Amino acid sequence: MDKDLKEILNRIKFLKEDFEMIADGRWAPSEHNDSSIPASIENCDKIIAAVERINSTDNGEVAI
Repeated sequence: MDKDLKEILNRIKFLKEDFEMIADGRWAPSEHNDSSIPASIENCDKIIAAVERINSTDNGEVAI
């Protein structure tokens, strides 16, 4: 699997875990003043960047 796709998959798994923790009460972002929310936002930014790299290729192949 291409490294960008691996990165996207891994970061989406982290985001899914964040939402699962919010849903089941293990993590309530409004009660915590830590780095979890900024880390989630950073994961989103990195996913967006990886998708943009994939979309920027001329021939549809993933640029590495």
